[in-house]
Amino acid sequence: MVLLDKIPEQESRDWYAAAAVEYGWSRNMLLHMIMNKTLERTGAAPSNLAQQLAAQDSELAQQVAKDPYNFELLGLSGSCRT
Repeated sequence: MVLLDKIPEQESRDWYAAAAVEYGWSRNMLLHMIMNKTLERTGAAPSNLAQQLAAQDSELAQQVAKDPYNFELLGLSGSCRT
């Protein structure tokens, strides 16, 4: 029901459903991931791992680094103070 209520696009629903099954997300975790726009943030960072590492090492490094990090809980505003 969370997927149907919160996500209008079928492709996005499919992605979140597959991720929930793969990672064993609870309903609350799924809702948290949707609210934090995990789909939009996943894989958004540029990477040159494929060019710099051997294929086997590149795949491993990409898998390790692919999960998005969310630092909202730290309360950072984005501005730097010196």
